[in-house]
Amino acid sequence: MFPEGFINPLPEEVTIAEDSKIKRELKYSFDSQKFDVMDGRVLENTDIEAVKQWIRLFLHTLKDSVTVYEGTKMGTSYKDIIGWKTINDGFVNSELEREIKEGFPLNPAIEKVLSVSFQKVDEKLSINIKVLLKNGTTLTVEVTI
Repeated sequence: MFPEGFINPLPEEVTIAEDSKIKRELKYSFDSQKFDVMDGRVLENTDIEAVKQWIRLFLHTLKDSVTVYEGTKMGTSYKDIIGWKTINDGFVNSELEREIKEGFPLNPAIEKVLSVSFQKVDEKLSINIKVLLKNGTTLTVEVTI
């Protein structure tokens, strides 16, 4: 039915080029839980704002709670470990730092995590993160969860 010699064999190894360019990102307000709109159009983030928004999304996402992210390292398990009186702050901080350092490479713009620090503010946890982007920019983000 098909002409002979017409079927190309699949390559044994497929390489995917890493693109560190930030894709189009819509501006989202975590406070109002809505996309930012002006004159009927949804606003877009700059490259730096897009990375900051992704970091906030990562920290507010519970690991394996969203079907799309199951099996990836997207998100943290902070709700599972924060608030236990039997677990000390050192364990919570080290576990969250490990999840951050393992998960941030999911973002193609982030080269590596330079530092992570934690500070308890009443019943919330303030996380200060410093990352190096692939374009050489150093970015500091503070998120309260």
